[in-house]
Amino acid sequence: MTAAPAPWLVVRRLGGLVRFSHTVFGLPFALAAVALAHRHALAHGGAGLDLGRLALIVLAFTAARTAAMGFNRIVDRRIDAANPRTAMRELPAGLVSLRAAVLLTVLSSLAFLGCAWLLGPVPLLLAPGCLIVVLAYSLFKRFSWSAHLVLGLALSLAPGGAWVAVTSDLAAPATPLWLMLAVATWVAGFDILYSLQDETFDREQRLHSIPSASAPSAPWSSAPSSTSAQSPRWWSSTCARGSASPMPSGSR
Repeated sequence: MTAAPAPWLVVRRLGGLVRFSHTVFGLPFALAAVALAHRHALAHGGAGLDLGRLALIVLAFTAARTAAMGFNRIVDRRIDAANPRTAMRELPAGLVSLRAAVLLTVLSSLAFLGCAWLLGPVPLLLAPGCLIVVLAYSLFKRFSWSAHLVLGLALSLAPGGAWVAVTSDLAAPATPLWLMLAVATWVAGFDILYSLQDETFDREQRLHSIPSASAPSAPWSSAPSSTSAQSPRWWSSTCARGSASPMPSGSR
């Protein structure tokens, strides 16, 4: 009978499952919104930010991202097992059980909703819709090339949510909307480049992405060797090496 892995190893594998270390890539945008919202609140007679509220915002962001990544790994486990690039991820490789992944995802979702409840009625009202969006991304590539845009939308909710968490209302939306637009375009653009690695696999499995929906003769399908360092395929392969991908969600 195989001995159960040590608790520290379980935690490490669960962290690897959701690429916990990559949380820092999206957090700066949420914190930028926090700083701007704090200034706005003080300028309009509000209480602004305190350490407790800041901790709840960071925890809510982390919990939402963990839930999204966990859900992605669960629903994509068979796709990941069939793809040589992802076959060694924790679920298809058997390093993490499906039960543990589901438990982590459910607890993270509840933690996010709990943080929203503690942050106030407006964050709590918006939280379920936000959770649906961040989870739904994982399903879109099964029927639409717009999955890249949905991922951008999902991560763009972070600065918007941080703004609402500090101000406790939807007033002065222009400032967070600019931050949300920046996040959405950055993430969607990078995800398009990142998906180039799976262009052929996606076509074979009838998965949808902008590269797989394009003709094989599209400009990014090949590039002269003299310009390979500037090509999207070069960037996507560079980002795929190791675990230091700048992909904010590590979702594909």
